[in-house]
Parts: sequence; C-alpha cells; structure tokens
Amino acid sequence: MRNHWASHLLTLAGWLLGALLLGLVTGQLPWWLVGAFAAYVAYTLRNLYLLDRVITGGPRLRMFGTRGLWPGLVAGIDKIRAKSRSRKL
Repeated sequence: MRNHWASHLLTLAGWLLGALLLGLVTGQLPWWLVGAFAAYVAYTLRNLYLLDRVITGGPRLRMFGTRGLWPGLVAGIDKIRAKSRSRKL
C-alpha cells in the first residue's frame, strides 16, 4: 500500500511542480498553483464519489485508473466483500 501512496503524492508533486514552472514563466504563479491544486481536488472528489458508489453497492461507473491510490482501495473493498460473502454461506 505504501507504493500507492507514494505514487499518489508524486503525481501531486508533479502537478504542483509543473504549475510552479508555468507560473514562473508566465508571471502568474499564484493562478497556476491555485489551478493545479483545484484540478487535484476535483480529481480526488471524483474518485471519492466513485469509491462511495463501490462501498454502497451502487452501479459502478468507469473503473478507477490503473495507477495511484484508488485502485488499491477498491481492490481492498472487493476483498473484504468477498470474505464477507463467503462467511455468510
């Protein structure tokens, strides 16, 4: 699980570094940083919404990406559900 967190944090750092560089080049540093952080928050909220659908048993939308934190969380939930179903039988 640590690799997933590292990947997630490195992605955030990459977005912020890109925003920093673009902000320095254009002279609009605060706007680029706010924009990058807003994009990160929007991405995280989208994934939280999808995770909520997985947890509550609602119909799944498009699966999470194949990298980062989210697929591991969904796989963990699926494992817990499978164990729970096998105990009920």
